[in-house]
Amino acid sequence: MSSTTPRAFATAANLALVAALTTACTGADETASGDDATTATSTTSTTTAPTSAAPERTTDDRDAATEQRLGTKPVAARTRVVKVFGRWPAKPDGRRSKQLQQQTGRVVNAWLDRGFVSPGYPTDSFAGAFAAFTPGARADARREDWLTTNAVLGPQLLDAVPTRRRVLVRAIAPAGRAVGATADLSFELRGLRQSGRRTELALTGQVFLTRIDGHWRIFGYDLQRSVRLVDREKEAR
Repeated sequence: MSSTTPRAFATAANLALVAALTTACTGADETASGDDATTATSTTSTTTAPTSAAPERTTDDRDAATEQRLGTKPVAARTRVVKVFGRWPAKPDGRRSKQLQQQTGRVVNAWLDRGFVSPGYPTDSFAGAFAAFTPGARADARREDWLTTNAVLGPQLLDAVPTRRRVLVRAIAPAGRAVGATADLSFELRGLRQSGRRTELALTGQVFLTRIDGHWRIFGYDLQRSVRLVDREKEAR
């Protein structure tokens, strides 16, 4: 199953940014594994108090339980600046490149955390997932929460951990200051359904960022989502 929803970006400057970055970045995208169940694409500019009788579990206890249930450990987020077009220090691990990496990575990973990783499953609530989106992109993302969050699978899952989360950033700095960026995304989340079956969600594509009042914001995205059941025999090998 597939659907495509084209959207216009907010300004001509942002359109030029996306065109420049995506043209310069051809051939460098990383994609997730194929989909055996469903695929969708889109382009777009109660807490409960613990009872006193229940012993408190440590973070290590929770991590061990999650690993046992899902058969894998959660992976850490990896963000890397691979190219800056314009006047920019040549040293890839220099102070300014590291700062750019931290700032853009923080925005993209905050969305992934709140939209996919951090919610206590089962849930259909992903509050704050679009806090770093521009108003227009936020409105689109809320309408397309089946793509931009784990809203479809959330109520069916008991637990979930990321098994891949890589963000490759390409930015443009026309006057020595980064003003826009494209983040190539490769993200996978393994979840345990209430039926006992394990599911893997893959999210790939691009996220478009712009700098507004000194802060990076997501103003558009071009994402592909797929879901498949995990092959347990393959895991055993």
